[in-house]
Amino acid sequence: MKKHTLRFALLLIPSFFLFKSNQGKIEKFHPAAPPVLLSSANPPAAKTGAPGETTCTSCHTGTTQSASGIIDLTFSGAGNEYIVGQDYTFTISIATGTKNGFEATILDASDAKAGTFTSGTNYSVTNSGVRQYVRHNTSSGITSWTFNWTAPDTDMGDLTLYFSFNKSNASGSSSGDIIYLGQFNITSAVFNTVTEYEKTDETINLWYNAQNQTMNMDYVLFEPSLVMLSVQNLSGELVLQQNLGLQDDGNYQDVLSLTEKPAAGIYVVSLFAGNSVYNRKIYVQ
Repeated sequence: MKKHTLRFALLLIPSFFLFKSNQGKIEKFHPAAPPVLLSSANPPAAKTGAPGETTCTSCHTGTTQSASGIIDLTFSGAGNEYIVGQDYTFTISIATGTKNGFEATILDASDAKAGTFTSGTNYSVTNSGVRQYVRHNTSSGITSWTFNWTAPDTDMGDLTLYFSFNKSNASGSSSGDIIYLGQFNITSAVFNTVTEYEKTDETINLWYNAQNQTMNMDYVLFEPSLVMLSVQNLSGELVLQQNLGLQDDGNYQDVLSLTEKPAAGIYVVSLFAGNSVYNRKIYVQ
């Protein structure tokens, strides 16, 4: 059992936490890359945060946050299941923002392209290598896109939609934007198996000790991973981001000592581990 104790100052974190429901979402984290070109329409492919890809941070500098609780993504399939060859729609949206954008791709458990997107209003489709991407081609004043997807001709098991969503500050520069990373699970109506993420998620335990004023984390790494903890409120504001560094595989118990008492509210605590992030919703009173 590996044990770590880390100390840091926390801004705006309340003195008492009650862990609520597990969000049950998989999120993806990638370190920010140097800025290059901005894309108000048709951003470059392979920026979704899917395995082996970068994100919008390749072009936009700013904070990288979990999409949980901020970006709403819905699927027209009953029970979030797909049937071979059927047509479906996805809707991805954010509550506010004068200029927004997104890019998404759908892959199977082997990271192979699954199904086909079709171009439509305010969005376009492009290919890169063996993968296909759907992306915004209109960003100003748009907070929601509904796009079309046709399920694969053969059952490919459970699928994952990976997405990167940019909430721009519309400053005309690459800085100050917020990049939300997330994914959405689409289950096979035939197989409907337990995902690898769900197995790993069962090992994650995060809780707050009000008496000692510490954040406690128990988790298992099955391969060496870069680990980071972040806390954001329901308005999408990043309250805390603590880099725990590169850790070997094994069992961990990390204790983070908090030095300040914040106000009451609801927060999303995200534990990033390599290419995955595990979310817990916390209520502070």
